[in-house]
Amino acid sequence: MPQVLLQSDLILTAPRRFAQHYAAMLPLAVLESPVPFPRIKCYQLSLPQPEQPTDIAWLRELMSSVSDSLTGKKAVVPMRAENTVTE
Repeated sequence: MPQVLLQSDLILTAPRRFAQHYAAMLPLAVLESPVPFPRIKCYQLSLPQPEQPTDIAWLRELMSSVSDSLTGKKAVVPMRAENTVTE
């Protein structure tokens, strides 16, 4: 997406870390928004796939750990669907 901006007069609203990453590599400017935006919430979702039994818990934990180190906050990892009790 940032490369498209180079050949247009478009603007892009994106998370600061994303924008700064590309602005360091491309001739793009990161500006403050004239209006406040709420913080972006990110979620991890995965569905059990009984026909393809694979355990991706290690990937979920790795992603949570990286998120924790970048934000300084503990990520909330909900229980996996196969661990929930339904009636």
